[in-house]
Amino acid sequence: MQIQWPDDVIPGPDDALYGVVSGMTTPPPLNEGQRRPSFPFLVVRFWPEASDG
Repeated sequence: MQIQWPDDVIPGPDDALYGVVSGMTTPPPLNEGQRRPSFPFLVVRFWPEASDG
């Protein structure tokens, strides 16, 4: 699986962060005039590590 850049990262109620990846790199201007979406779009959940500083 190749992860693209997220459209947004938002905090969730469970102290996790959620990244929404909808394939913004797939519109025609970036792909020789072809639309190449990668379905399904992806939601990534992760918990950031606590920092001591």
